Amino acid sequence: MHLNILTSTVVHVYGSPYSMGLAQGKMLKDEINKIIPAFFQHVEDEVENEITFLPKELQELIAKYGLDGALDITYELTKKYIPKYFLEVPQERRCCQFQLCLCCRCC
Repeated sequence: MHLNILTSTVVHVYGSPYSMGLAQGKMLKDEINKIIPAFFQHVEDEVENEITFLPKELQELIAKYGLDGALDITYELTKKYIPKYFLEVPQERRCCQFQLCLCCRCC
C-alpha cells in the first residue's frame, strides 16, 4: 500500500517583520520559487468561477487588471486592519513604488 503523506516545513524566525520575512525567504527560497507560480496559475484558472458573488464593477476590475489588480484591491480595502508593524519596511529597501520590490529583486 502506498501512502501519500503531505509534509510541512516549520521555521522559527525572530526579529522585525522585515528580518523575519527575509530569513524565511532565504531558508525557503526553493520552495517559494516552486509554489508561488503554481498558486498564481491556480488562482488565475479559478478566479472567474469564484468572483460571481462580487459586485459587477469589482468583477470587471479583476477581469481587467488580473490577479495583481485583485491583490492590490484587497490590500487597499483591508490595510486599515493590518497592524502597522507588518507594513514597516526599512527605508533603504524602498527603491520603487512597491513596499517590497519585486520588479528588480533588490530586496
